[in-house]
Amino acid sequence: MYVDNKANEDDEFGDRLDEMLRDVGEEFINWSNELDELLSDSKLPLWPVGNGWSDKSFTALLEILKDMLPNGNELPKSTYDAKKILCPMGMGYKKIHASPNDCILFRHDYKDLHTCPICGASYYKTREKVANKNLTWDADQRISDGKLRHPTDSPQWITFDNSFPEFGHESRNLRFGLCTDAYGNLSGYSVKGHKACPICEDNTCYHQLVHCRKTVYMGYRRFLDKFHSYRRLKKAFNGVQNYTDAPQPLTGNQVYERVEGINVTFGKTQKLKSQKGKRSKSNVEIPTNEKSPWKKKSIFFDLPYWNTLDVRHSIDVMHVDRNVCDSLVGTLLDIKGKTKDGLNARLDLVEMCIRPTLAPCRGDKKTYLPPAAHTLS
Repeated sequence: MYVDNKANEDDEFGDRLDEMLRDVGEEFINWSNELDELLSDSKLPLWPVGNGWSDKSFTALLEILKDMLPNGNELPKSTYDAKKILCPMGMGYKKIHASPNDCILFRHDYKDLHTCPICGASYYKTREKVANKNLTWDADQRISDGKLRHPTDSPQWITFDNSFPEFGHESRNLRFGLCTDAYGNLSGYSVKGHKACPICEDNTCYHQLVHCRKTVYMGYRRFLDKFHSYRRLKKAFNGVQNYTDAPQPLTGNQVYERVEGINVTFGKTQKLKSQKGKRSKSNVEIPTNEKSPWKKKSIFFDLPYWNTLDVRHSIDVMHVDRNVCDSLVGTLLDIKGKTKDGLNARLDLVEMCIRPTLAPCRGDKKTYLPPAAHTLS
């Protein structure tokens, strides 16, 4: 009996293929159909004409290849991951910029150029129109009706432009450092004690509370209009009327004269020494014999325009809002440790001879504090 060897080989190959398919199961067969669809779709090019290959398209190819390989393969799934593998192997890449008109590549003899020698285009990308529009907004689109809508409406901005007309004439010039928000540390002025007001200085109207052991400042009505109704009130304030005039703020030149001769040695190694029962810093040398509230010369006086500014330092509005809000809420809700209305505060009212109806009433075992107008029931 004759046997066709070729037919036997075909049958044997078919048996092997069937056995292999049985081993991998039906999941592979269904998955292969999906791959067939992907392969048919791959006839369309993944990259643009001209073989330009972007990172996004290369990442898409890596994702397809990773799905085609068995699970758990180590093929990078993105262009970024592939670059991380290539760089340690010494197969890194280097970006070479080209002229915007594709005239040259900025390498070799052209690597130090900032413009294209053929078309004259700049090496850098520019957003000149957008930048110029933003920088000149205050001069071109700002509403100028006398109201304070923008820092450019403030007298300080106007004073600066008048003092430096050449600089102020160009609206695109940036004005940095016209004011700081921490006048205590940066201005060099002491913000506590009996001369804590940098405007009043020696004429600061202060009052030392006996029981609360704090310094309060009661002369703020002097800054109101001369005929303001609050100036006549007594009971609502400290028991007296106030018709005093507000002091004039010091100019930058006057402040500079006060701090010019103050020498300060910075550092934690400087020790404190005692003078007449009070502690004072030995690292501050004041040329006069008087105790001055100015403790150092601000570094901002090194700027050529700092003396010309009307307001050089201001208080931090954010912290003021927070502190005032905490005090008001703590007092209204009578929160322990935060309320400002306590026994010592009532005793200070008695000491100042104001608000007699709020005086504490002492009993045999407890002291009663009459409710104030803000007390919540």
